[in-house]
Amino acid sequence: MKTGRKISLIYSGITIGLIIIAGVVFYFFASNYVHSLYFHYLEEKAHAVAEEKFSKDELDPVKYQNVVLRRKNSIPTSQELFIRIDDRAEGRRALHEYF
Repeated sequence: MKTGRKISLIYSGITIGLIIIAGVVFYFFASNYVHSLYFHYLEEKAHAVAEEKFSKDELDPVKYQNVVLRRKNSIPTSQELFIRIDDRAEGRRALHEYF
């Protein structure tokens, strides 16, 4: 094999290797960011729903309406699904479309 061809293959291998390494690093950081962002939104939504459900009797109507608006605006595209854990059959029926 000629020297020029060896040098070309070595540099091509190094370049392809660096591109693959950069892609893997980018994928790792991007997936970690999306994962943490999802759980941040989920935690915000859970807190807002819990505050709405459990503080209804403790707040005056104006403050309660603000809590409801905050919950609606926290993640507007999501929906809550409450499932009773006492009845497994009912829970499975409710979750059947998601599984």
